[in-house]
Amino acid sequence: MADKFPNLDSQRGVGKLNGHLNNKSYIEGYTPTQEDVKVFEQLTVDIPPKMKNVVRWHAHIASFTDEEKAAFGSEAPIAVAVADEGEDDEFDFFADEDSADEAAAAELKAKLEEEKANKKKAGPVERSAIIMAVKPADVDVDMDELEAFTRAIEMEGLEWKASEFQDVAFGIQKLIISCHIIDDLVSMDTIEQILEDNEDLVSSTEILSFSKL
Repeated sequence: MADKFPNLDSQRGVGKLNGHLNNKSYIEGYTPTQEDVKVFEQLTVDIPPKMKNVVRWHAHIASFTDEEKAAFGSEAPIAVAVADEGEDDEFDFFADEDSADEAAAAELKAKLEEEKANKKKAGPVERSAIIMAVKPADVDVDMDELEAFTRAIEMEGLEWKASEFQDVAFGIQKLIISCHIIDDLVSMDTIEQILEDNEDLVSSTEILSFSKL
């Protein structure tokens, strides 16, 4: 899984990680694993405050000791040994009341699990069709490279569809691209943020059409 985020020394890589964490507490779901440790160690660039999912996740993983991180993913739970027979102080990743980050992570976990349970009862999955315009940074931008960068954005519930280049003015074109999304899994705000963070390729984005399937 850590191999999915090869550019964590760049804002583009951080943006992709932010999108991945949009509906996850950790790299592989709702419990910490060694994948979290690998990605944490690869993340060397300053995290912009707007990348809220990465900021939350990074602060949470940083709150663990090296010994606790080494135990991520083990079958046995991490526990604090006690000599007193009447006490049972098993360590809980989300029970540190002194840590605002862990409290926030626990709240997020509970919310996601509740939403997951509600989806099972809700019936059909809601999907939408979106048409988006992506404008290049300048006339020298390779439009094929711009389209490839856009289609390289991967999220669960996102499927890119047809696209075309549309003339704007003075030799400048813009990319018109469509996609289908699962509403509960994909945030178009996150996709636009990832695109616009690449200032070498993209000047701006615009949602042209947003309709239910």
